[in-house]
Amino acid sequence: MMRWCLGMLTATAALAISCERTEPPTGTEGPKQPATGATATAPATQSLREQMEEEVARTADSAKELAASVVAQIRARYEDRVQRELARVDEHIAQLQQQLANASEAARPVIEEQLAQWRQRAVTMRDKMAHLRAASDEVWHELKKDLDATVDQVRQALPGTTQPATVPATQPAQ
Repeated sequence: MMRWCLGMLTATAALAISCERTEPPTGTEGPKQPATGATATAPATQSLREQMEEEVARTADSAKELAASVVAQIRARYEDRVQRELARVDEHIAQLQQQLANASEAARPVIEEQLAQWRQRAVTMRDKMAHLRAASDEVWHELKKDLDATVDQVRQALPGTTQPATVPATQPAQ
């Protein structure tokens, strides 16, 4: 995603710079250049080229910063959603613990089994979230897909849940 954003922003900057004209187009009125040959225009051309290269470099740096910022925002929003699902899982675990405390001896094994399953689901989600936080941008999307599947399974198993929790696509349509 970051590569795509960076590529698009760099291409846009290069196009914008190449479209800017510092000299009037051929055939229009403008200051006349002395006819001294190629040596008189070489320093001006070199200076213009250096200016353009500097501008492209600045624009590319800005594009990198913008892309990194966008990626960081996407990652943060996704992490917030997963944290909300984890909070729901923790609430469910607390409810099961309360049921276990008030359960009869006959019901205890069933509730204990459910409690163990939900605790394992919470551990799995937290582990996958930790891997996702530490992941580079290149592998983040693959790890996100795996975590999405886990979150969807947990969400479907939670009482009172009917829709998947998957975050909408984070890459713009091409």
